[in-house]
Amino acid sequence: MADGHRDDGSWSRAFMASSGIGVSTGEQRHESPERHEAAGADLPRSRFAELAHHRDAGVREALARRPDCPMAVLATLAHDARTPVRVAAAANAGANAAILEHLARDREVAVLKAVARNVSTPAHVRAALSRHRKADVRHVAQRVAAEIAQTPAPTPADPSALPFELRDRAGEQPAKADEGSAPARRNAPHTYAPRPAVGRPPRRSAPEAERRIEGLLPEGPHPATG
Repeated sequence: MADGHRDDGSWSRAFMASSGIGVSTGEQRHESPERHEAAGADLPRSRFAELAHHRDAGVREALARRPDCPMAVLATLAHDARTPVRVAAAANAGANAAILEHLARDREVAVLKAVARNVSTPAHVRAALSRHRKADVRHVAQRVAAEIAQTPAPTPADPSALPFELRDRAGEQPAKADEGSAPARRNAPHTYAPRPAVGRPPRRSAPEAERRIEGLLPEGPHPATG
């Protein structure tokens, strides 16, 4: 420039910043290795608690999305100050009812919608969201509730779809044991051998014993016993 002053580009950067045009500083942003670790497989359980307090919100969000996230860590992330982290926790199908009930009282619409879409959300929580004062939340909750109501219940397998050798057994019902009868034994034979006598011989009835004694005694009056 004139007067011996050299343009160092500061005026151009100030003009671009005031115009809303981004200025490249030449620095490239790289994701922290903890983000890859939090989203990777075979993450040790001890690392969940450590990464749940990481300063990078992307690390905490990656943890909240994991289906194997421990419930205590997921409860901590459900109270996170960053909305994306709470949205990830609200969308986690492994969240229990207590976590989802807490997130259903969140102020952010994105969190409430994630709770309404979660398949693990209890019916009473989704019903409360279907009456929410915000129309977006109501519409999502009502639509998901209608889809769940229209989903047919699972039916037993059709015997005709089974292999031929298994079709006859598909409709069989297990035989019920009669009340008071002994429980059936597996692989029991049809007939049973008589139980062998063990110990003393069976006692004879009194009349039979008396007849045997009378046959041994001589006829006539019996001698008196002292």
